[in-house]
Amino acid sequence: MHQYQLHPTTCHKINNSNEVCSETSGCGSSVYDLVKDILALPKPKVPKKKREGLNSRARNEGTNTEERRHKKRERRKRKKKEKEEKRKNKLEEQEVRKKEREEKKRLREIQKKEEKKKKEREAKK
Repeated sequence: MHQYQLHPTTCHKINNSNEVCSETSGCGSSVYDLVKDILALPKPKVPKKKREGLNSRARNEGTNTEERRHKKRERRKRKKKEKEEKRKNKLEEQEVRKKEREEKKRLREIQKKEEKKKKEREAKK
């Protein structure tokens, strides 16, 4: 590839021998051709910055990733405990309601038997 040395009217290619071609014998390409050549060159790829999604959270909770992991782990454990506790409470409530229903049913049956006995006594009299 040639190196370019700009001149007011024409471009001069510097050859490997470091001789500058003169305007009279010149390479014949104009400044516009030089600009075209430069624009045709592939643009250097600049790596994109990676976005850090947790950036603001990291600032709030401390930048230490291990600390964040620990907090997350604790949160998960706490939620799991709460969920288990809720489930146990629900089961206990179901048991209590079941016992209450059974008790009511038993009392109704006793009441019916007593009423039958009363009716039988009255029928005998």
